[in-house]
Amino acid sequence: MLRKKTILTAVALFAAASMFHCFSRNPDVPGLPKNNQLVIIGDSIFALNGEEKLQIARNAGENSRGYATSGAQMSGISDQYTRAKREGSVRTIIMDGGGNNVLQGGQDACAANSPSQVGAECLAILQTAWDIGAVLLNRMWRDGVQDVVWQGYYELPGSNARLNAALAVGVEGLRDICEDAPADCTFVDLTTVFRGQSGTVIFDNIHPTTKGSRILGDTVWAAMVAGGIEQNQ
Repeated sequence: MLRKKTILTAVALFAAASMFHCFSRNPDVPGLPKNNQLVIIGDSIFALNGEEKLQIARNAGENSRGYATSGAQMSGISDQYTRAKREGSVRTIIMDGGGNNVLQGGQDACAANSPSQVGAECLAILQTAWDIGAVLLNRMWRDGVQDVVWQGYYELPGSNARLNAALAVGVEGLRDICEDAPADCTFVDLTTVFRGQSGTVIFDNIHPTTKGSRILGDTVWAAMVAGGIEQNQ
């Protein structure tokens, strides 16, 4: 079994994905080379403005392949990996996933004041996401992917704060499947990354602004540096 790491950097939640369906923005930084073995998959936290992907590229000095799509639930993110693998060799995956499983149809079921109050209906939604994610990590390991960097979600503000208790439960499940996977999986905990900061989330109380996305990209890259992931390849 390969080594496993859990990087607890300042940030995480389990549901800040997307109500903007089927929109994908995966831009490159002009002038930088392309690392085709570094792949980003996930939902609209990456795909809505594309800025986190750009910030990771600025830090790395090279672009990645991007497949993230707004509105993607965990099954759709698994499909993104299938496409990426079909189109070329994959050494490292950066990803998120699971937020839309809650946001699309599970918001009422998952509203709670504390993790202990999260009900059975919401737990079933979370379990579906965890199960698909665990299978996906096993596929990546069998395919020879060297590293998976799974970023959590940040606490949601305003009207969506009612989901944060359920999302705390969800992110613990994501951490567990990452730690238990045969793949070398680094979980980047993003729960509190935006605390005490303004201008990090847009009007919908879900998606990051340009400023927020750059903070996420810097946080993920710091975890990769700490873990020796995609350094001096």
